[in-house]
Amino acid sequence: MEREQERTRARMRRHHRRRMIRRAYLVFKSWYNLNTSEEHDEWARESAVRLGDIMQNCSCMWCGNPRRHFSEESEKLTWREKKFLIGMREQIDDFLNDGKNSQRTVFPGVYKLD
Repeated sequence: MEREQERTRARMRRHHRRRMIRRAYLVFKSWYNLNTSEEHDEWARESAVRLGDIMQNCSCMWCGNPRRHFSEESEKLTWREKKFLIGMREQIDDFLNDGKNSQRTVFPGVYKLD
């Protein structure tokens, strides 16, 4: 039974690898508007096999995360991340102040409260 499952997993893994290589090949042909010459076709197939697993050509600012490259420093966090940080700050302040002081503690360089 185990041996049959291993064969099935291997078969699915090979199937998905071929599928991603085929997809990468079509993407390369569309990106570079390749004609049907043998030289260009061979190059597209080699590139598809090489990059079929990751499907990412590079990590430049145009291909990467736009939030990382094109945002101001204050806009790099999503609203969920900001909400999480506010909750963490409140918990730290409550822990450090033990409810003695209603003013918030500000840790220099870590965060500033508006």
